[in-house]
Amino acid sequence: MKFIIILLFSIVYPQVAIANELHDSYMKYRDGYYKNDLSDMLAMISKENLEDIDIKGVTTSPIKFDLQFPFISSITTSLVKELSYFETIDETLGCLTVNGLSADYAPITISLKYILEGGYWKMGYVKIEYLSGYSDFAKEAVCPRA
Repeated sequence: MKFIIILLFSIVYPQVAIANELHDSYMKYRDGYYKNDLSDMLAMISKENLEDIDIKGVTTSPIKFDLQFPFISSITTSLVKELSYFETIDETLGCLTVNGLSADYAPITISLKYILEGGYWKMGYVKIEYLSGYSDFAKEAVCPRA
């Protein structure tokens, strides 16, 4: 019975991720940030963001990591209370949009582009958007563009 429901869900909503893969990756990144596990965090970033990077430098210094990846680093401090999220997954591209509140209770949306590399979803681009009101929260996953 479960198989039929999942199959039907996949046919009706082919772009919707059933297992929340991207959100799980996002939460793992947040956890790594709080634990200051720079190597794990770096492993979650796509190759396109790692060109010309001093890998040893960014994995040994939180300051260098933050300077090298300002938007990725500010995810955890920008959105402090998650309210909802949406994700879509294609064959090699995924999009995650998270709605929530900033530290001063302002509405904020973070959209992340994920790229499938070596069987793992890796963060590509990140867009952090401070909203004018709660009615402006995203209602679907949006992929940020460079």
